[in-house]
Amino acid sequence: MSNICVNPDEKTHFSRYIVPYTEGRLEIMSGKWYRDTYFECIGDQAIYVDPETGEAYDNWFVPVQFYNNKTGSSPSEGSYTLEPFVFTLGIIRREIRELARAWRQAGFIPSCSSINNGNNGSLSAEETLSFTHECLSILLEDLAYLQENPPLFLKLFLFGKERKVRLLLQVSFVIGDQLSQDTLCCRKKVNAGGAGRVHRSCLTSFLNSSTPQEGGCRIMPKKTLDQLCEKVWEWEDKNKRIIVVNQILSNRIVFKVEKVEKIIKIRGELTRDILCITHGPGYPLVATKMGFITQR
Repeated sequence: MSNICVNPDEKTHFSRYIVPYTEGRLEIMSGKWYRDTYFECIGDQAIYVDPETGEAYDNWFVPVQFYNNKTGSSPSEGSYTLEPFVFTLGIIRREIRELARAWRQAGFIPSCSSINNGNNGSLSAEETLSFTHECLSILLEDLAYLQENPPLFLKLFLFGKERKVRLLLQVSFVIGDQLSQDTLCCRKKVNAGGAGRVHRSCLTSFLNSSTPQEGGCRIMPKKTLDQLCEKVWEWEDKNKRIIVVNQILSNRIVFKVEKVEKIIKIRGELTRDILCITHGPGYPLVATKMGFITQR
């Protein structure tokens, strides 16, 4: 029991963790993130009653912590790498989480250096990023399902007794090096001071990341980012460009091919600028007939 952050009183084992005065802020479950997220997910509903069976379960909030970093798979394969994606649980105390046996593999992100995109023989930076996030979506599919459908344990043996527990899983944070974090956040991989870099989760410049706009960061929907990337690829991917040009010409015969390609090029370059240049708080995206621009 001393290895896990739970309350010592048996009746409140699985309730919100009350940090002992002597413990300080050493654990994930002693921080503001834990308290805020607990109240958002559970609030004062410490007990869950299954509407189908009428069984009562203790709501147990369990933070999940991830780590990822690339590693060479073998010397003979040169630059071919695998990226282990591993996790542990925030309820485990830090001294135990630092042990190798406290971590498990969710899976691996394979190298995309040998993948041929059928266009120019190698993947672009955007395609590589997209491939990585596609792998992550597969590795996290089970977690996403469990978050939507919290598992019920009828026979979970903890502290010498049989418990009825409903697990509420939330990701607390992800550990990695600069490259791994930039990939996770879809940031430009540039570390020089003053370089244009955007935390695209909320469209905040790294220069102003500690001073978000009034009301806090506004989350950028993945659908919007996908649309932006698609506009870039409509110009930079020759095969997609041909398809888009033919679609436009089939609807508007009065256009010439050159004019249509010019419009697609301008739209693609403008969209790439939006994805790459530095944005400070207060510069939201607005939709136009041609795509998306920044409102300044």
